[in-house]
Amino acid sequence: MLLSAIVVSALAWYIMTPAERGRALAACSQRLASLWPSTRSLLGFFRRERSEALEEALRQRASWPLVTMGIATANVAIHAWSHLDPATPVAQMLVSVGPKTTNGEWWRLITTTFVHSNVFELLVNTLAVVQVGMVLERLVGSLTFGAVYSVAAVFASLYAVSGSGFGPTLGASGAVSGIYGLLLATWMWGALQHADSTLRLGTVKAFAPVAALFSLVALASGALPAEAEYLGLATGFTCGVLTARPVRLAMPPVRRVATIAAAGAYLAIVAAVPLRGMTDPRPTLATAAEVEERTTAAYDAALKDFRHGRLDKIGLAKVIDGQILPPLRSLRLELQVLGRAPRELKPLVGTAEIYALRRIESWKIRADALRSGNSRGLRDAETVERAALERLRAIPRQF
Repeated sequence: MLLSAIVVSALAWYIMTPAERGRALAACSQRLASLWPSTRSLLGFFRRERSEALEEALRQRASWPLVTMGIATANVAIHAWSHLDPATPVAQMLVSVGPKTTNGEWWRLITTTFVHSNVFELLVNTLAVVQVGMVLERLVGSLTFGAVYSVAAVFASLYAVSGSGFGPTLGASGAVSGIYGLLLATWMWGALQHADSTLRLGTVKAFAPVAALFSLVALASGALPAEAEYLGLATGFTCGVLTARPVRLAMPPVRRVATIAAAGAYLAIVAAVPLRGMTDPRPTLATAAEVEERTTAAYDAALKDFRHGRLDKIGLAKVIDGQILPPLRSLRLELQVLGRAPRELKPLVGTAEIYALRRIESWKIRADALRSGNSRGLRDAETVERAALERLRAIPRQF
């Protein structure tokens, strides 16, 4: 749909006469002029409580916060794309999901920060990035700002995957928390050094209303675990402590920023190694009940033949060996080779493994008892069977 709108607009522009194009441009100019007072008010909001020394430092270091504008543009563009072009599963391609992310699609740790579940979260996260970035990026430099945003995003996403690998994790709250951590560290260094050319308390206070709104929305939305957002905050603060000390005089040295970014990447790799190969056990878990129903139906049919004299005890034992035990052994093997399951599903995988083991045991005892004519063995088989079925009932039929 977005591409169609662009094509239609280009076609309309092409078929216009020069006079019509002039009138269209004049109308657009008037509309933009009418919006200028609101734009100036918004810019004034972002410029509150800055000292003259800080303003001079910002003018000397950078005119435009390019990374901030890039993040805001990407947030809005991806959200618009996902809603204007529903035929393209943008969110599915970008969000972090444990079984996909940990099986080679590690780039989702970053791209998931540009996907938001609703417009309100998009606006709050983008507003927080823009408000802080308009000052902080120009003060510490685009390289430092972008590196901290990325490292915090990766660490928060990794924590979310390790804690809830089954469901998707999305949103920029972990990365934005990292920016707030960098903001606090930069202000701390300015306060310790009594420097007017960096962030002072008055400037930091101006960020408080949006920061409070961001915190409430981030904690209420649940798009990321609260611990992941705290980790993002701690990551940004740590990076700021290591980089922002010389900010009163100049932007942090490129070598120092690169070293810290490399150290962050190394720690992220170390944290990601245990998460590799995460699998989705839901399909296998769902087959446990199906296997039980299928094998029980096969035995009931054979038992009916036995009662009508069409099958003897040896034949009944052969049905167990040939039609019942193989599916259960296949189920147990599938559970054993699943690989690493998400943490919230590990107990269910263990429960399914115990069910399969006990159910195989019960059928083997029953088959041996039928061959030997041991009635006590049949009672033992029923006891083990009840234990196995109790485990099976603990596994949800649907997830």
